[in-house]
Amino acid sequence: MNLFVYGSLMFDVVWQRIARTSNPTLPATAQGWSVRSLQGVSYPGLIPAPPDSLASGLLRSNVSPIALARLDAFEGPDYLRQLIAITLPDGSTSSAWAWIVSPAARHLVLPDPWDPDRFARDSLTDFIRNTTGDPP
Repeated sequence: MNLFVYGSLMFDVVWQRIARTSNPTLPATAQGWSVRSLQGVSYPGLIPAPPDSLASGLLRSNVSPIALARLDAFEGPDYLRQLIAITLPDGSTSSAWAWIVSPAARHLVLPDPWDPDRFARDSLTDFIRNTTGDPP
């Protein structure tokens, strides 16, 4: 299964601790989607956006059913897995599953775009410790 990841799961250290595997990756974008900050947490959510919006992330390929079950549990009830269209660096398009913010959790979405560099600098170490119980 192919997954489009756009937040904490873009970071190999997080991916490997949650999925417990390594998967091929390629940069990817999703048109008509936006990666937004969420109230009270350091990780983002993916929401539908105007057609000219572009969400950046990674395509993680060949994800096993076992890893997918771990990832679904990690994402929790505030996210729904949905098939979306993505574009790869060579301009080709494909489909991939992505976790989007559920309608019940949309009230948590902030107007600010999520910044992966800021997350890496300010929050990644604590995020790993809090979500996996392991030191980074």
